[in-house]
Amino acid sequence: MVPLVLAGLLAAELGRTMLRGGPQAAAATITPQAVGIKLFTTDLAAVELASMLLLAGLVAAFHLGRRGP
Repeated sequence: MVPLVLAGLLAAELGRTMLRGGPQAAAATITPQAVGIKLFTTDLAAVELASMLLLAGLVAAFHLGRRGP
């Protein structure tokens, strides 16, 4: 049920964007430097959380994928 709701929200947002004139209507020029500054200043906690989750997934995949005891 949850994936259905999320897919519906995504479809609604896509429809709303298309009615406003596409993604170019609200697009602004964003440089890689601006993304880096944003990620490592105000959004540092989110980056660290994502890195911990990725590391946990990597460790889990290693343990599930290895053969033998």
